[in-house]
Amino acid sequence: MEALYSRLHHLLCQQIDCHDSLIESLKNERELLKRLAPEELQDNTGAKQALLDRIRELEELRMDISGEIAYFLGISPEDATLSRTAESAPDPWNRKLFEARERLLHLTRSVIQLNERNRRLFTQGRNHFKRFMSLLGAAGNPNRTYHRSGQMSPSGKGQGMLLSRSA
Repeated sequence: MEALYSRLHHLLCQQIDCHDSLIESLKNERELLKRLAPEELQDNTGAKQALLDRIRELEELRMDISGEIAYFLGISPEDATLSRTAESAPDPWNRKLFEARERLLHLTRSVIQLNERNRRLFTQGRNHFKRFMSLLGAAGNPNRTYHRSGQMSPSGKGQGMLLSRSA
């Protein structure tokens, strides 16, 4: 059992390292979004995806080890949560596992917050760009004008013009 707890703790430390790297990647992503650096953003996205793949892989390995521990504890693998595993572990593993669990929870919340903040920034930028492109498209079309609602609308003969074409 000692070896299983050791493997689990080592794996959790790897997950923590990946989450720390992911947070740095998300912070970098925010700066790249602010600077409008598409090539660098694409590279960062590739690195972020590799981290996410590694985190998924580590999570699958954690589930396997938790299943082995569950077998020895006589509980179902579904009940072998990290909390339950840490509770059943002897000293010093119980403390180490609880600390790793708390660190992972904190990091996961940080990842979610940073990702949401970046999503909002990206959405804002995309919306500004769409409005800008719409404005450019309208500028090249002499048959469109602003309606009193502030929306662009096609103008009919003489509509929306200061002077009628017939004048």
